Amino acid sequence: MRALAALALCGCAFHTSDRADAALAVDARPDGPPACLASGAWQVCIDRPTAEATLPRSINTSPGTADCTTLAGWGTNQPEACAIAATTITVASDTLVFGTRPLVLIATDTIAVSAVLDAASHEDATRSLGPGANPATCPAFASDPQNTSSDGGGGAGGTLTSKGADGGNGASGSSQGGHATAQNQPQPVALTGGCPGQRGGNGNGGGIGAAGRPGNGGGALYLVATNTITLADGALINVSGGGGEAGGFASGGGGGGSGGMIMLIAATITATNKAILVANGGAGAGGGTSSQNGAGAPDLDPTRPTTQQANVSGPGGDGGGGFAGTTLPDRGTDSGEGAGGGGGGAGYLQANEAFQGGTPVTSPTVVLQ
Repeated sequence: MRALAALALCGCAFHTSDRADAALAVDARPDGPPACLASGAWQVCIDRPTAEATLPRSINTSPGTADCTTLAGWGTNQPEACAIAATTITVASDTLVFGTRPLVLIATDTIAVSAVLDAASHEDATRSLGPGANPATCPAFASDPQNTSSDGGGGAGGTLTSKGADGGNGASGSSQGGHATAQNQPQPVALTGGCPGQRGGNGNGGGIGAAGRPGNGGGALYLVATNTITLADGALINVSGGGGEAGGFASGGGGGGSGGMIMLIAATITATNKAILVANGGAGAGGGTSSQNGAGAPDLDPTRPTTQQANVSGPGGDGGGGFAGTTLPDRGTDSGEGAGGGGGGAGYLQANEAFQGGTPVTSPTVVLQ
């Protein structure tokens, strides 16, 4: 049974300069004390929970949900989120997280993950949006793909912490692909989901086939515990971006979405060498021809986080693979007809302490701060 604590804001004072202590100080008060975890921009204060929680098979973070509780006015410039609070939180079976708001897991003792916590955006049958993906803070693209009287350019990939790739040029170069924005937030200062890719250009001025829809950005997760976060064998936390949609006849493929964000704060963070944290970019989609639709980008394989997904074959231009490991996203391929979409850029992973017990597989590299 999942237990939800009422989330009440409070003014919690901290009087320590040690990084771990400052991050995890709990302000105990005699009047039914609230719990304040973390500090500064990441501080969250709640009514002190009394029960444990095991996450269910799915969590919807959108407003009106019964799966989690609204968390507003927390930290510094943080977005409204959906939160689950308990003494101990366990992820023992695979959990799919989706919806319009980031998810915050708050434990006054321990968070233990031994299964898949999936907050990625998916373009498969679920078509789920990672929690808090595509925030309004995402920057505009440098330029849009062209719609011409012949064949459309490809859409660019989404950008969060590393630049998405540009879309390919269609119509043998006469239809320019979209251009990605410059790097958005090299180090995000608030919990933010990944940014979407860009829609491809319409072929024949939009009169033949629909341009490829862009992939969505990955979701946003914040795990904060007073004592320990444990990532055991089987733990896989995924906030990757979704792939672009195929371009219709003579149209450009959509760009892939960027990876999202994972923030971990605890006094101790333990992990095994088999645990995985991944915030990769989705692949761009293939462009179409005058007689065929293009090819949509499949979902990423999160169990191979450092291996870039292969480019998505045409039949027009190929879609570029998204960021993975240390490999930057690929530009969409040019074509004499509809061009390919560009791959999505990297997301962001941060922890306040170095991992103990083992080193998880991560993409991109975890920032320690």
